[in-house]
Amino acid sequence: MKRRRVHLLVGVTSFVGRFLADYLAKRGERVVGTFRRPPRGFSLDRRIRLVRCDVTDRRAVEHVVKQ
Repeated sequence: MKRRRVHLLVGVTSFVGRFLADYLAKRGERVVGTFRRPPRGFSLDRRIRLVRCDVTDRRAVEHVVKQ
């Protein structure tokens, strides 16, 4: 059985990040998006898993990757 890739997008609540995440999710890809502040005023595809993570914190990033 082939394993599906997981795309980890840093800054998924940004303009580019949001559209890239939606594009990948619509293609059936698994997407995990990180954010510092909760998203407001827009919604992402339900298939996108959101994770609060400070990417300058190595342990936080390692935790997200291991999940």
